[in-house]
Amino acid sequence: MSESTTTALYRLFAAGWKAGHSPSLEDALKAVLPAYRATLFPRLFQVEIYYRRLRGEVISLDDYLDTFPEYAEEIRALGARHTDSLPLSGGSTMTLLCTSNNDADLFTIADEEEEELYRVGRYELQRMVGVGGFAVVWQARDPSLDRPVAIKVPRSDRRAPASCSEMLEEARRISRLNLSGVVPVLDIVDDGTRCFIVSHFMEGGTLAARLQKKRFTPEEACDLVAAVAETLQRAHVKGILHRDIKPSNILLDEFGKPWVSDFGLATTEAEQWKDCGAVLGTVAYMSPEQARGEGHLVDGRTDVYSLGMVLYELLTGRVAFLGKTQADIVEQILKRSPRPLRSLDESVPEELERICLKCLAKDVSARYATAGDLAKELRAWLAQRNAAPLAAPARRRGRGFAVGVLLALSLLVAVAALPWILATGSRAIGVNERIKSYEEQLWVHQLGQQPQELIWPGYSGVATSGFRDDMRLFQVTSQSMRLFSLGNLDEKSRFLSINLRQPDWNGGCGLFFGYRETVVDGQARAEFHAILLEVASLDNGQQQLRVRRGQFYISPDDGTLYPLAEIGEQDVPWPPGESLQRMELQFGDDGLVAGRWGREQFASIIERDIGQVAPRPSLNGPWGIFHECGTSWFQDPRRGSIADSP
Repeated sequence: MSESTTTALYRLFAAGWKAGHSPSLEDALKAVLPAYRATLFPRLFQVEIYYRRLRGEVISLDDYLDTFPEYAEEIRALGARHTDSLPLSGGSTMTLLCTSNNDADLFTIADEEEEELYRVGRYELQRMVGVGGFAVVWQARDPSLDRPVAIKVPRSDRRAPASCSEMLEEARRISRLNLSGVVPVLDIVDDGTRCFIVSHFMEGGTLAARLQKKRFTPEEACDLVAAVAETLQRAHVKGILHRDIKPSNILLDEFGKPWVSDFGLATTEAEQWKDCGAVLGTVAYMSPEQARGEGHLVDGRTDVYSLGMVLYELLTGRVAFLGKTQADIVEQILKRSPRPLRSLDESVPEELERICLKCLAKDVSARYATAGDLAKELRAWLAQRNAAPLAAPARRRGRGFAVGVLLALSLLVAVAALPWILATGSRAIGVNERIKSYEEQLWVHQLGQQPQELIWPGYSGVATSGFRDDMRLFQVTSQSMRLFSLGNLDEKSRFLSINLRQPDWNGGCGLFFGYRETVVDGQARAEFHAILLEVASLDNGQQQLRVRRGQFYISPDDGTLYPLAEIGEQDVPWPPGESLQRMELQFGDDGLVAGRWGREQFASIIERDIGQVAPRPSLNGPWGIFHECGTSWFQDPRRGSIADSP
């Protein structure tokens, strides 16, 4: 590996950030030999900080020092050069080596003669497309045949040069399979120290990446998983067990067809005895027998379990087991049953729920005997679904008959417009017509709008916010207060509810209402009422979750939240695990008349006559979600009349 290699990696890393991606600095360093990392780190570090600053992110110097303690001197040295200060969390500041916002200044490379691309044999590496536990995958170009290829490069920090024999065996195993549905190996390159597997490049990327962009319909999920199950059945018949089925190991071609990749952990019945006691696989998709270290006892039903985990994620938008550590997840895999899919999403067909949960049985004998049996059941459901007359989609909680009518009318309009579309041809999608994430579509459907961040006198700070389809929620992260309007209260909208929590409870979150901007002593300021959840420190050193109601104003000088009137507070129980619990508020002519957090009814904070304490909140102004510091999660907002309350 030459200096030109690090230059090429630097260019690729910079190009990734410039294109709007967020390539990992840690993973980029792992892609090169240790001897080159000290030279490469400062250059990559500057690129990452520069673009994080342009995006308005809060940057923590301590985070970099914790992650890269071996480069502490370089990090502090960069921070000591006061050419362009950056705001950092915790009051720290950091500076960049660049002196302007011109990309050319940032990406000037001292040796302009180093134009050689990073090559593996005859292949020209173009961009990093994935990082696994033992290898990095690059998109590359085959100049001889002028075609794109994918190259699997072993990570120098995880395996010794002796692993070349393992890479070679993986390539031979895939070649011997020679199956449709398995990503084919085109070549293998040995540079004397490491081996590189060259495969067909799949234009559609990984299923994991696709899951970040869209939610699959039950029919799409069924068809995809059935295709993968059929591929696995053919592999099992030839004696090969994959043992690491997960979304990132399922690639999609340009037509959306799934292909199974990465047979690095694959084994045969004759070889699996070597793995006695070893825990192999990816934790979130690992079967109970794998989690117990019984690698020598696995068979095709282990792949069925992992594929069931993939089906679960496709149907619900989340993995079956969540945990803060791998040990937490392993314990759930061994001892807990996954939540029924329809408890997370009522639109999941009952038959698909049954099929999925059968795949995830703890007892191996209770699962499908073969991947082929799973594929047959999925194909049978899909055939029955396609043969049945078009029916209204399953209702989600809170959706009424009017939704079905609107969908039917939309379909009629689309059909009527088809001749015009065919006559005029296709056209580009405009900015205001962009495809929304699945979760964003739900919010817009239920509220009639997206969350709108409010800007008030004294507004300051940096925040990130957005929808997360993987967790089915709206997330806000900042070191200061944020308000997002979800609409206006009126005489018909007297009931508000939303699921919310903070994952680590290092700030506060809740609902606000009665927002208005006014002028006091010649200064403009924002005032509002709010129901806030926050952590209180007790005299005994313990912490207690507390709900607090008051009227507040935001200082136009520094954006700080100050109370105008404290109406009440009460202790409430912590939500179980990492679950989001529902906050519900009910208004009457006298203001807030009822409310609850989970099953805990609000008592101390409900004051039917607050006129002597604080002005009555307006029922005709903005309402929405309140966030203060850290990260807050919000999900499934609702508003309506009192008759809509449960």
